[in-house]
Amino acid sequence: QIIRNVVQSLNVDLSDKEILARQPLNHEDSIDQRVCAIKRKTIYPKSARSAYQEWLYVINDVEYAQAVTIELCADEGAPCEFVSSGLPPGYTSACRQKFAYRKLLTMHPTEKKAYAENFPFPSCCVCYVKSPPLAARSLSPSRRRN
Repeated sequence: QIIRNVVQSLNVDLSDKEILARQPLNHEDSIDQRVCAIKRKTIYPKSARSAYQEWLYVINDVEYAQAVTIELCADEGAPCEFVSSGLPPGYTSACRQKFAYRKLLTMHPTEKKAYAENFPFPSCCVCYVKSPPLAARSLSPSRRRN
């Protein structure tokens, strides 16, 4: 009853059952830019280091191709664009490489058997902000008092 009174006071017709299609937000006035430059490419690895740090042969030939799209930091360790100039004194930013695991078909080195193994590949470049040592210590959860 309360909701009906509010709706009536707003002069809204709830009898219309038609749901309007969702419209995407208009982002024409904004421009998205990365804060860390990247290089994206697709590779077909013949060998790779597994999640267990073993170098293994990856099955990749004309008959069975395993493509992996990677994203590399163009300048890992460089300050993040548009960020560093706005940070408080003592704070720094840096672009860092992140990795994601991808399962690929590989060949066992001694048994000559094919099996699936996880391999880390560069997946994205992210911006980290580092606080000065004194600020980091004062913000750590173990030093807060309630």
